[in-house]
Amino acid sequence: MSKRDQTKARAKAYVDKVLLDSGISEEVRYIASYLHERPEISSQEVESSRLLVEHLRRRGFAVAQDVAGLDTAFVAEKLVGSTKINGVERKGSTKPTSVAFLAEYDALPDLGHACGHNLIAAAAYGAAAALSQIFSVETGSPELPDMGHFGPVKVVVFGTPAEESKGGKIVMADAGCFNGVDAAFYFHPGTQNVVGVPWLMSQTLTVTFHGRSAHAAVNPHKGINALTAVLVMFSSINGLRQNLPRGVLINGIIKEGGRVVNIIPEYAEADVEVRALSERDFREGIAAVKRSVEAGAVATEARAAIRELAKYEAKVRIPALDRLLRDILGEAGIPARIADDSLARASSDAGNASRRMPIGDFMLAIAPRTTALHSAEFAKYAGSKEGIEAAVTAASVMAKAALEVIMEEGLKEEVNAQFKKGLEGTAEGGV
Repeated sequence: MSKRDQTKARAKAYVDKVLLDSGISEEVRYIASYLHERPEISSQEVESSRLLVEHLRRRGFAVAQDVAGLDTAFVAEKLVGSTKINGVERKGSTKPTSVAFLAEYDALPDLGHACGHNLIAAAAYGAAAALSQIFSVETGSPELPDMGHFGPVKVVVFGTPAEESKGGKIVMADAGCFNGVDAAFYFHPGTQNVVGVPWLMSQTLTVTFHGRSAHAAVNPHKGINALTAVLVMFSSINGLRQNLPRGVLINGIIKEGGRVVNIIPEYAEADVEVRALSERDFREGIAAVKRSVEAGAVATEARAAIRELAKYEAKVRIPALDRLLRDILGEAGIPARIADDSLARASSDAGNASRRMPIGDFMLAIAPRTTALHSAEFAKYAGSKEGIEAAVTAASVMAKAALEVIMEEGLKEEVNAQFKKGLEGTAEGGV
């Protein structure tokens, strides 16, 4: 084993010691429990954001808040490691290697943390705190005498609100927050252990129909029923499903369809969400919805309008990071497979972030496979002892993965090459 490999092995082993001895693992448990007990929905995560910021500042991170115009977003950074070896300035580039961890902390209305974002936030904090401790000159350990060969390192935590609604990462990506990161890591609780889960691209269309009110019994023929237009739209969507590619998912809700039963509704509103893995299939789904909106308008003579909300993009996959996370999970005694496209069932605004920086992600099982995400049952698991310990495990895995990117010769360059290739594929309509 080379000296580099020996140092890397010691550093990875030291992660768990740092998590335990420095109190970081207890802080991870506290954050996960605190957020679970005090859930805050999208864009209202005031206490959740405050708690994370306070803990990061105590660990020496410089934190910028209200990032990208989002009140509960933040970017925390800490520059660690030295440009010197045994007091002598290291030769060559001293540009920091930048590694990041993504924190989410919004809950779901009425359900609380039924997607486990309390665990995501706690794990991101733990990974960043442990990694910065290992490279910190002030708190460096004699057990790691050769870490100066690998500094400096910029450790970043992105506090990303509103994943469940408008997609805080979309706003932050557009603002350039994620630019310049060499590798980022992201963990999500779930019902199985898997690496690199594909994310479907997704977009919600808010559809409104404007009709004309009239008495529902005396002169209904003088009205234009906006609710009927919505029902015709959904009927058309259901009729078109068999003609759409198999991977296209369309779901919708009626948000407004009249106030009292004896008045023909003059206004109706619905949200329709389209998901697909490929850009081609996604466009077909969007086109089907728009044709169905037109069908509702033509059938009833109501006036229709469509407002397209932010699009959640599919993920740019980085095979090198997928393999790395699989191997580290295996070393921790957690068998995990690399996902294929058959597991592409959900969406995340992290897909947009993955177009600005390379992201490696994984899922850890905290509940039986029969458990539905976004359910009251899953919310209980997110606050359970098993769920909270999964956050500690995820913090360890992500810190070790970041160490590999920093210390493994050629890995950072391989990740960057795969990132550029992945972006080229999305520009050509792939993914």
